[in-house]
Amino acid sequence: MPYNSPMQKILHSDAVHNALIKRGVTQKDLASEVGVSAQAATNWLKGKDFPRPPALLKLAATLQLSFEELVSTTDTNQPIVAFRKKGAAITTNAHINSESS
Repeated sequence: MPYNSPMQKILHSDAVHNALIKRGVTQKDLASEVGVSAQAATNWLKGKDFPRPPALLKLAATLQLSFEELVSTTDTNQPIVAFRKKGAAITTNAHINSESS
């Protein structure tokens, strides 16, 4: 399976805004709780940038949203979860080929 382009991810801004309203906090308060600048949070919600994994985890926990509720991906055929190899394990075609199951 050829690799064409990276999976594009954006935040579901409606879900974030609804969670903010439910919690009664502002976007600026959220940025402070997650540990980022207000501008970074604004860029995430506008789709100009995407949070790094630690910030994404804090964002999901703070808003009490699942990954599926929080993130939209443009390619549904790409995996959502990446796995790490253990120790000196060797990657084989069976690990890479998604049609091998």
